Amino acid sequence: MKVLHVIPSLSWVHGGPSQTIRTMERALSVEGVEVLVATTDDDGRGKRIERELGVPLQEEGGVRIYFRKRVEFYCIAPGMILWLWRNVRNHDCVHIHALFSFTSSVAALIARARGVPYIVRPLGVLNQYAISDGKFGLRQLSLHFLERPILRRAALVHCTSAQEVEDVRAVEAASKCVVRALAIDLPALDRNSVRDAGQLNVLYLSRLDPKKNVESLLSAWRDVVARIPNARLKIAGSGEAAYVEKLRAAAGALGVDASVEWAGHVSGDVKSACFREADVFVLPSFAENFGIAVAEALSYALPCVVARGVALSDEVAAQSAGLRVEPTADAISSALIQALTDLAWRAKASLAARRLAESNFSVEALGVGLVEMYRSACEGSG
Repeated sequence: MKVLHVIPSLSWVHGGPSQTIRTMERALSVEGVEVLVATTDDDGRGKRIERELGVPLQEEGGVRIYFRKRVEFYCIAPGMILWLWRNVRNHDCVHIHALFSFTSSVAALIARARGVPYIVRPLGVLNQYAISDGKFGLRQLSLHFLERPILRRAALVHCTSAQEVEDVRAVEAASKCVVRALAIDLPALDRNSVRDAGQLNVLYLSRLDPKKNVESLLSAWRDVVARIPNARLKIAGSGEAAYVEKLRAAAGALGVDASVEWAGHVSGDVKSACFREADVFVLPSFAENFGIAVAEALSYALPCVVARGVALSDEVAAQSAGLRVEPTADAISSALIQALTDLAWRAKASLAARRLAESNFSVEALGVGLVEMYRSACEGSG
C-alpha cells in the first residue's frame, strides 16, 4: 500500500502535528506501508526550513518532498499543484492533515479530480473555541466554499477523539468520521516511587498560545505557591515573542516569577528530563482535539491536571490518572494543590497514568489502526 500524506508544515514550532507525522511514518513503516509526505518549507512566520525543493528526500527514516512557501497566509505553495496533479495517482489514498490551509485544499480537490480517495484529519480547528475565536470570522467564506465540501466528499474524516467527531459533524453532518487515537513512544521508567521530599515540580509542556490558557495557570500558581512554598513550575514551550513576553510580565506582576522557569522549546533528552523531573503535569487549554503532551506525560507516569477542553481529559478522569478541571484559575489551583499535597493519591494516579499510556497510545496500535482506516477508505471508494 502506498499512502501520500499532505501537511502544511513539518516545523517543530507547530508542536504536536509535526511530531505526530513523524510517529505515523514509523508506525506505518512497521506495517509495510510506503509513505511519502508532501509539505512546504515553512519553519514558522517569516522562516524556512533549508531543504532541496521538489524532489523526494530521505530523512528521519521517512521520505518527504518540500515545496516553497510563497505566502504566509494559508501557507500557500503553488509549486505543489502541478506535482500533486502528476503524482497523486501513484498512491492508493491521500491522508490530509489540517484544514484552512492551501496544501489541504489543493490536495483534496486534486485527489477527487484524479479519482484517489482522501482522508482528512482536521487537527482540532473545528472545535467551539476555534469557531468562536475572533480570528475565525476571516475563515467563514473558506468554511462554506472549501472546508465543508472537503469534509463531505472525504472517504473518511480522521478524528482523534469522540469529542472531535461531534465538532466535525456540527460543521458538516454528512462527514464519515472514524476515531483513531494518536501514539507516543513509551519511555523506560527508572523511578519506582513518588517523591515525598524537597522541591515539588509541576510541568507545563506545550506551545505558548492564547488557546493554551497559560494566563489562568499563572494566576492559579500564585495560590499554589502561597500554600506550597517549595513548589516550582516549569513552562516548556515557545510562541510568538511578544506573547511570551506578555506571559513573563504577567508572572512578574503576580509575584510568582521566582518560582517559574521558562524553558523555551525542548526536545530530545532535554524534553525527557523535563518529564522525569516533574511530579505533576498540567495542561489548562481551552481546547485540544487530542493533547499529545498529555499522552506523553502519562507515559512518564505523571498524574495530569487537564482542563475539560482537552479531549484526553475524559480518559484521564475515567482511569483516575489525574484530575479534570474547568479552565479557571480557582479550579486549576485547587487541583494542583490536591495533586501536590496528597502523596497517596499521587502514587495511585502515577500507576494509572502509565497503564493508560500503555493500553491506549502505543505506536504499534497506531500503525494497525491507520492501515485499517486506509483499507476502509479504499474499499469505500471502489
